[in-house]
Amino acid sequence: MATIDYFNPENIEKAGTNLDELTAIQKDFEKKTASYEQAAESVTGILLKAHSVHSGRYRVKDSTHLLKKIIRKRIENSQRIITIDNYEQELTDLAGVRALHLFKSDWKHIHKFITDSWALHEKPTAYYREGDSEQVLDMFTKQNCEVKPHPEGYRSVHYIVETSPTRAKRFVEIQVRTIFEEGWSEVDHQLRYPNFSNDPLIHNLLSQLNRLAGSADEMSSFVQQLNSHMVQSQFELEKLTHEKNEQIKKLEAIIAKATISAEDKSTLQDVATSINEGRFFTAAEIMRFLNENIWGVNNTAFNSGFDIATGTGGFFTHFLDRHKSSPNAPHTQKEAPDSDLAPDESPEQA
Repeated sequence: MATIDYFNPENIEKAGTNLDELTAIQKDFEKKTASYEQAAESVTGILLKAHSVHSGRYRVKDSTHLLKKIIRKRIENSQRIITIDNYEQELTDLAGVRALHLFKSDWKHIHKFITDSWALHEKPTAYYREGDSEQVLDMFTKQNCEVKPHPEGYRSVHYIVETSPTRAKRFVEIQVRTIFEEGWSEVDHQLRYPNFSNDPLIHNLLSQLNRLAGSADEMSSFVQQLNSHMVQSQFELEKLTHEKNEQIKKLEAIIAKATISAEDKSTLQDVATSINEGRFFTAAEIMRFLNENIWGVNNTAFNSGFDIATGTGGFFTHFLDRHKSSPNAPHTQKEAPDSDLAPDESPEQA
């Protein structure tokens, strides 16, 4: 596919502009680049203080890319007027910041941090992929986001914030997404935008990569939930063990003081010893049981478990049900059946 030359006379004419106007915008923006750089750096530094932000970076749009975008936008919509007087208001991504997080559940904390820290120029926009669950859409809607499907499958929440590191007010676009979505979007942007947006082969391959990124996000959510459960279970186990030991001590003290025959004392002591030797499954044993049985979960439970919003509820519930019903748990071994999922399908898309 041929590279699009936005600066050829035909495209400039289609855009309803001219080289003099474009040159004036370019020079004006280049004078303000340092100010936009300062604004983006400031926003990034503040965002990195948010607990759930894993990492962040920023960029200021290149002036040549700015002119290309103006030409492209005006060709796409002849009624849209972008001039030297209003380009900073019309194009609010001149400075952009990416805030990345590990788990999907982190987004709510980052959303609150952003809305508490800056004035928003407009409602946040949450982009989702066609086929994402209603729970995700409800989550964004409840947080006062405008929810839009993205034609290329991007999952990201965009904010336009107002900031004034100097006297001039600047708009900065903040994009919040998971690390896996960032990896996919970077590859997608590098290979597709702006010259191969309609290439069917590139589109198909990047769609497969998008599915893999989504599956990776789902697995991350599952591991996060499992980890939380294991930590909580270990805490409860230690608490119950402590309570049991205290009760055994009391029972042994009562037995020692009891005015009963030696034979009865021996019988009661045997009961106390038997209780004391009883044990709970440790977190390590439960983890081993999960590893041995994970492929034994049927596809229905697997599909319901990897929900895009809630992560792993169905899968985890099914695991617990199997754990309760297995007479040998957590030491049961089961041969892994072949998966019915196609190699290019995530559970939610099967």
